[in-house]
Amino acid sequence: MSIDNTVFTDSGRCINRHYLIALVAIIPLLSSCNHETSINTNSSFLCDTPAVVKQQMLSLVNAARASGQACNGQIFTSTGAVTWSDALTAAAKVHSDDMAVNNFFSHRGSDGLQVGARVQAQGYVFISAGENIFAGAQDSGEAVRGWLASTTGHCEAIMNQNFREMGVACTRNANSEFGTYYTQVFGSR
Repeated sequence: MSIDNTVFTDSGRCINRHYLIALVAIIPLLSSCNHETSINTNSSFLCDTPAVVKQQMLSLVNAARASGQACNGQIFTSTGAVTWSDALTAAAKVHSDDMAVNNFFSHRGSDGLQVGARVQAQGYVFISAGENIFAGAQDSGEAVRGWLASTTGHCEAIMNQNFREMGVACTRNANSEFGTYYTQVFGSR
């Protein structure tokens, strides 16, 4: 499995943190915003229906936000719940579909665009936007657990008190390297 996190601010500054997940260890690899790494995983996993992904992601993310988290040694106290955004979900779906169809794993789409441009293309005018991606998860719970356990970036994005809305999509392609591609997009307006 592989997970990745990018955060864009309204100034357009890109912060990319990539993680290679081994069986037990999570190793952060700081990189430029176009770095890509892939790992073979089980391509037989399925994506739940969009309604189930929505319910599970909102429940899991808001439970994490409500309970507080220790992210990379930094304590995050509880923060408010995020609400579902259809526009952010549409941006997430575009990217998950792109990765699954074109068999790649990166924040940069096959068209060269990143999360900020995908969010704006859906009519979402943001102050800040962030994105977590996960390839090879067998369900929403595995993706969220992986993001919360990562050593830098993913957990912080989930706990970012400035993010007020979230959208998530999962796309499956059994003929791709990872099988499932989750994209989680956060935003605030």
